Amino acid sequence: MKKETHAQVYIHLILAVRTSEYPLDRTLKGAVAEIVGSVLEGKNQVPIAINGSPDHLHILFSANPDCPLADTIRDIKRTTSFLINKERLFPGKFGWQKGYGAFSYGQSNLQAITRYIENQEEIHRKKTFREEFIQFLNAFGIEYDERELASL
Repeated sequence: MKKETHAQVYIHLILAVRTSEYPLDRTLKGAVAEIVGSVLEGKNQVPIAINGSPDHLHILFSANPDCPLADTIRDIKRTTSFLINKERLFPGKFGWQKGYGAFSYGQSNLQAITRYIENQEEIHRKKTFREEFIQFLNAFGIEYDERELASL
């Protein structure tokens, strides 16, 4: 008997840059988006939207159910940091903060969250990354310790 898996899982991942001293500028953000897209495609996952602000990055992708989320996040962080530092695309040593935010969406929410990610510049004229992140945590009912968010 042939086993087949049918799944549709959309993940919205938010990664924070380790230091705000050297933010993600437009050029670096584009390079990071390309690297992230390549990592995802290499894991048979489909990048849908990648955008962010100087201090963080939003990644929306269709997840491969055979690939654990933690492995995907580790590979995105490791590969982007390695290549950015190797190519000296960042004035200092580039890295991501230890934690992350990961939120799941259904097909019916895909268009709205894609628009949200694409409009990051406009969104961050009105709210900080910290405010945005806390809003996501609250919307998804995720408990958190304010001290853990001190570096955002």
